[in-house]
This record gives sequence, structure tokens and C-alpha cells, in this order.
Amino acid sequence: MPAARRAGLALVTVLAASGAWAQEPAAPCGPRALVAATLTARYGEALRFVGLIDATSVVEVWASEVTGSWTLLVTRASGGSCAVFVGAAAAFGPPPPDGPAGRGG
Repeated sequence: MPAARRAGLALVTVLAASGAWAQEPAAPCGPRALVAATLTARYGEALRFVGLIDATSVVEVWASEVTGSWTLLVTRASGGSCAVFVGAAAAFGPPPPDGPAGRGG
């Protein structure tokens, strides 16, 4: 895994595990069912990846193959989700042979 990707995942894990996102909600938060329905209806995004952060939290990546939009959610066992990061230009499929964006690695 490229170093930049590992660093990004580590940052998400630290933010979610620290509980900082729950104490000072700078990101849009709500019940997971409502957040998921909004991502699907408004942005055409579908769940693409789920990973365990710890015993009480998971990270979810939602993305649209049509628009390229993507959203990274952190969802707690309590049922609440927060959109931690959003972006554009999601790519689907294997990376190019020389690495992401043609820069190797």
C-alpha cells in the first residue's frame, strides 16, 4: 500500500478512535440509515468498502461511478454516522501499472 494511502487511513483511524469527531461535529452527522439514504438519493453513491476501526466503529466508503463523487463515513455501533471526508474523481478498477496518477508506487 502506498505511503500516502497508509497515512490517510491512519489519520481517519486516529480521528475516529479519539472520539474527536463526536465531541465537536465539524462533519455532517446523523442516523446511519438517513445518511446512507441521502448519499444514495442525492449523490447516487453506493457502499463500496467497509473496514473495522475498533470494537465500536467502522469506516465506510461510498462512491458513485456516474459522478465520481465519494464520501468517507465513520459509523459507530450506536448507529450514528459522520461524513469525515468527501471528494470527487473516484476511480474504479485496478490502478495503472506505474501507480496512482502515473507517479509510481
